[in-house]
Amino acid sequence: MANVYDISIDQGSSLNLTLTATDSAGSYLNLSGYAARGKIKYGYGSTGYLLNINPTIDSSYISGLINISLTSSDTSTLPVTKAVYDIEVYTTGSIGAIASGYTFKVLKGYADVSPEVTTS
Repeated sequence: MANVYDISIDQGSSLNLTLTATDSAGSYLNLSGYAARGKIKYGYGSTGYLLNINPTIDSSYISGLINISLTSSDTSTLPVTKAVYDIEVYTTGSIGAIASGYTFKVLKGYADVSPEVTTS
C-alpha cells in the first residue's frame, strides 16, 4: 500500500521535496534497480495529466528517498486546484526473481495548488 503525503504547490514557485518510501512496518524501501515516475491529475479518473513530476530515486537507493524538483516554469502553468498525484516505482531490469517492468505505487496524495499573487 502506498504512503499518503499531501503536497502544497505555489504557482510560479520552485518546489524541491524529498519523500521517503517505506513499507507497512515503517522501514525504508530498498529501491536499487528501480526507476520512478509520477503525475499530477485533476482526479483519479482523469485521462490526461496536469504535470509530469519526473520523480527521481536518491542515489543511496537503500534509503527509500524519492526526489521531486519542480521549476517555477513547471508550476506557473498549473491551475489553482486541489488535484491528486501518485508516484510509482518500476524495475528497469530483472532483480532476482522480480521480472523487468514490475511496478508498485509508493506515494500518493493531494497536490494543492495555490494562486500566484506576485508576477513579473
